[in-house]
Amino acid sequence: MAGTTLLTAFHRHRDSPFADGYDIDAEAEALRHLIDAAELDPNDPLYARFVLFEERSQVLRQWQAEHALRQRANREVSVVEASRMEEIGRLEEDGEDEMVIHTHDAMRLFLGRDADPATTERGMAGGKRVAAALRQLWHWTAQDNPYVDWALVQTVERVEAVRQQLAQEAAGIVAAMEGLKQRGLSYSIVRSAAPVRARLGFRSPYGYGIAALMVDFDYCVRCLKSAQRRDLLSSAECHKRLFTLKHHIRSIFEQVLYLQKNLGQEDLRGLCRADFSPAADVHGMQRAQRAGTLFQACPSDVFNGDRKPRHSLRRIPSGTSEYQSVDVAAGGESEPANDLI
Repeated sequence: MAGTTLLTAFHRHRDSPFADGYDIDAEAEALRHLIDAAELDPNDPLYARFVLFEERSQVLRQWQAEHALRQRANREVSVVEASRMEEIGRLEEDGEDEMVIHTHDAMRLFLGRDADPATTERGMAGGKRVAAALRQLWHWTAQDNPYVDWALVQTVERVEAVRQQLAQEAAGIVAAMEGLKQRGLSYSIVRSAAPVRARLGFRSPYGYGIAALMVDFDYCVRCLKSAQRRDLLSSAECHKRLFTLKHHIRSIFEQVLYLQKNLGQEDLRGLCRADFSPAADVHGMQRAQRAGTLFQACPSDVFNGDRKPRHSLRRIPSGTSEYQSVDVAAGGESEPANDLI
């Protein structure tokens, strides 16, 4: 066996853990007849390489065991030091997350409103319910469902667009007030004498995105009503701008609930990118066809993983050539933004 240390005729690979580049996987294939043999033949011309393979396999197993004991830390780290990794507890909140709301408009938009059973007044989806729907969609990203990815991508893009609109609206009013201040009129932004502090505690990152939208809207409402009180805006203009902003936000909320409801249908459960492959089974093809009927074709950049959700539980590599060819077969590009509804 000592002679195996001088053996140089074996496969090598640049990513080998061995200093001499020994490729244990390639050697296993080359020596398969000896590895699987019921009785070894010492006269086999590859016997010496087999002995080396056994030695290297044992060394590799030892390295792997030590690697596990060290919690995959560097070799310079002792097992005792590395074991302290297990002592670290889970991350906890350092205090409570909360959202401060000053206006009835923002609070109603956050809480929503159920339909009144005694009247014909329609219900309204609120941010709280939408955050729960987004949490469900977020969990479904683990299934490699392209339409779930698309739903989240669209939602984040639309929320960001509305937040920019809110910021521009508020900035315009603040700038107008600053202009008046230079001429001797000092105005302030109205605020509630008793603002509401709403505890958040969302269980998905997307819930906090909705909270950010709510406080942006709340501040914009305060700016608009400040401008109305100081005669910088007429009551009609203030009402019109508020109505438009509420409409944009409620449109996002309704779309999220529509997507969560339809993507959760029984005949779409288990939908994944593999269902759009020509090699998909009958049930997969049926799911893909049903999704195409409900939502049209998924944009190729989302399907291929080039455009991803802001947060995802998906663990499957994106950008494969199979997905690219499947997407073309599924209908190619479609219009962005609101094509799901």
